[in-house]
Amino acid sequence: MTPIIKATNLSKHYGTKKNPIKALGPINFEINKGEFTLILGKSGSGKSTLLNLLAGLDKATNGDLIIENNDISKFSARKLSKYRASIGIIFQFYNLLPNLNTIENILMGAWAGGSKANKTRARELMKQFGIDHREKSNVKILSGGEKQRVAICRALISDPDILFCDEPTGALDSNNERQVIEILKQISDSGKTIIMVTHSKEFTPLSDKIIYLRDGLIVDQNEFEHKNQPTVPTTSNINYSMPLNNNAV
Repeated sequence: MTPIIKATNLSKHYGTKKNPIKALGPINFEINKGEFTLILGKSGSGKSTLLNLLAGLDKATNGDLIIENNDISKFSARKLSKYRASIGIIFQFYNLLPNLNTIENILMGAWAGGSKANKTRARELMKQFGIDHREKSNVKILSGGEKQRVAICRALISDPDILFCDEPTGALDSNNERQVIEILKQISDSGKTIIMVTHSKEFTPLSDKIIYLRDGLIVDQNEFEHKNQPTVPTTSNINYSMPLNNNAV
C-alpha cells in the first residue's frame, strides 16, 4: 500500500545554528490512506511540533515530508497556504469566531480555502452531527460538545482527504469526549485519513496506528487491523452518514 504520508529523517530545531534547541527528530514513519493514527506522548514529547509540520503550520529544519506525493517540507509560503486549504484541522479549543453564528463559522472553512460558500453542504453536515437546530445561534452560547461539532463540520466543509486533530477532546467532559472520538472514528471508517495528537491512552483501541513520541523521538510504533470492528460503547447512535441524536451532546 502506498503511504499518503511519509516522513524521512524529519527534524525541527529552534534557536540558532550555533545553539540549536532540538524539538523533534530525526524521525521516520509512514501513514496509509484511511488510517486513524494517534500521535501519543506526554507534554514536551514533540507531538504538537510534529502535528504543526504535518499540517503545514510550520516547516521542518531537515528531512523530507511527503504528503499525497508532494514534499511539503520544500514548499514556499504560498504553496503551504494552498496545501493548508486542502486539509482539515480540528483544534482543542475550537478556534471559532465569536462574532459569527454556527453556519457562518462552518462556512469559514470553505472561504479560507478559496472555495465558494456552500450552505447546502454546511446544512447537511450540521444535520449529520446533530447541530442543525443551532444554525443561527451565536457560537458563544453553545456547549463545549456543540462547539467541537461546529469545528468538525468546518474542517469537513471542503471534503478534505486528511484531518489533523490537536487534542480535539482536551476541553471536553468525559461524555462529550467519547462522543467526539466516536465521530472521528466513523469519519475514518468512511475513508478519510485522521491523525490525532493526544496524551491519553484511553483511545488507543480505536486506532489503526499509534506513534509514540518521547523527547522528540519515536520510541515505538504499533499497527492494528480492526477497521469497522466494534469500538467503545456509546450512549447514542453516532454515524457519520446519519443524523446524530440532538440530545447526545
